[in-house]
Amino acid sequence: MSQRYITIERTIIYILSLIAFIGVIDTSFLISLISPYARKLGASEFEAGLIAGTYSIVAIPASIFAGIIMDRIGRWRLLRIGLTLDFISMLLYYIAFNPLSLLIVRIIHAIGGSMLFPSGIALVARYGRERLAPGVSIFLIFIALSVVSGSLTSASIVSVFGFKPVFLLLAAIIGIGGLLSAVIPSYLEVPEMTGRRLNFRDLIAYRENVLASISLIFTLYVSFGFIVGGYPSLMETILEISEERASALLGMYIGISTLVSIPVMYITGYLIQRGFLKGVSLAGLSSLIFSMLLIYIDISLYNHILSSIILGIAIGFLMVSSTFYAVDVDDSLRGVTSSLHQTFNILGVAVGAPLSGLLVTYLSKTMFIIPMILSLICSILIILAVRRESTTT
Repeated sequence: MSQRYITIERTIIYILSLIAFIGVIDTSFLISLISPYARKLGASEFEAGLIAGTYSIVAIPASIFAGIIMDRIGRWRLLRIGLTLDFISMLLYYIAFNPLSLLIVRIIHAIGGSMLFPSGIALVARYGRERLAPGVSIFLIFIALSVVSGSLTSASIVSVFGFKPVFLLLAAIIGIGGLLSAVIPSYLEVPEMTGRRLNFRDLIAYRENVLASISLIFTLYVSFGFIVGGYPSLMETILEISEERASALLGMYIGISTLVSIPVMYITGYLIQRGFLKGVSLAGLSSLIFSMLLIYIDISLYNHILSSIILGIAIGFLMVSSTFYAVDVDDSLRGVTSSLHQTFNILGVAVGAPLSGLLVTYLSKTMFIIPMILSLICSILIILAVRRESTTT
């Protein structure tokens, strides 16, 4: 391969990572804003919660659908469709006038958002070639940076400008991403591949990768669901603090873990590239168990901070390794495997958060044994069932 094409492919990876940053910024902005915006439009507390949760409910089947159609219509094309729907949804958020209209917008937003990660990471894998793991880590780092920047700045921007201007700002940012996705393939002479059909025999041949990918990401996000779902109630009860204080501590916990995960992702990409895929996966699961164990032992400010740091290490290891397993398959399968990865990501939180909210009343902090057991089972699966270290096609 000539140096020119190597340079082009590396450029594409960074452009795709920038597009991923842009594509995720709207979701990270709206996580804390959509519920109060719904109430501003006249929604009840229940309706506001339903509207906020609709994104995840719709994104699960939409992710599967995205994986099915991706290689038939083309990955660049699906990426552009997703960004277009995101752009349109931001404008519709701006003109939403009641809870029902906002609910419809959330559905459109979820469908568009579900197309971005599978198409983006499948393209990164295609152009990563011999440097697949570092390419995956760069892509995920940009996503993590987007989550951090969006979640940290959204409340401040809304407090100054109000809800409506935020949607216009996000539409403008997403529009830039859409232009990049439209111009870059032709400018860099990148061919679009379409009309490919899924071969289930090939998918079965890579069952170890698929199983490792979905089990690792599901375990991580079930555990994360326990943190966002039941942990605030535990802090209120054990530390005898207000809901507002518990919410602030949870925000600090998530912020620390996300920031810690970013350099770990970078290191993980190079460790996997050097053949330590299984070791990285097991280190991530061990970190996840230790993070949950600290909260189980004692809920204190010290353990709270230490647990968030260790969870960040787990996120860095497991996000990169699980994503690598998903795309380290034949190129014709990456649309489906990356969409399955995203589906089990969303499903993990959808299971963990409500389950922990239900169990916290009866089990208190003992409930954290559940994600620890799940992590242990996943570790055994990785040790016994996963033999393929890398195919990099």
